[in-house]
Amino acid sequence: MVRVGLVAVLLCLAAAMLYAAPAPPPAAGPAAVTASAEPGLPAGLVGVPVRLAEPGALAALRPGDRIDLLAIPAATAVASDVLVLVVGGGVDAAVLVVAVSEAQARLLVATGPDAQFAAILRRR
Repeated sequence: MVRVGLVAVLLCLAAAMLYAAPAPPPAAGPAAVTASAEPGLPAGLVGVPVRLAEPGALAALRPGDRIDLLAIPAATAVASDVLVLVVGGGVDAAVLVVAVSEAQARLLVATGPDAQFAAILRRR
């Protein structure tokens, strides 16, 4: 019986904390724009995750870089001059998220779920 009462008190306390302080209204205009280390997704492009064959190559890449992607082991060019959005992180640290056209996205996805790529750094 004491447990039920304690759980009820904790739930009420949690609910009170959620509703006690309302979130501030969002700022409007240029002041609302915040700087980010990761570039945004340009208009007309889609974000696609790709797995690099050599995870150590991620150390040389950062968001905003432009790269070419080659399918491994054939070293076939799949996408050229693509924008790096996210480097590593998450469940699979050897993954990049890149911004590509829809046609390039279809080529990347068509390589299969186990496909691995090599990245060639073009420019920063």
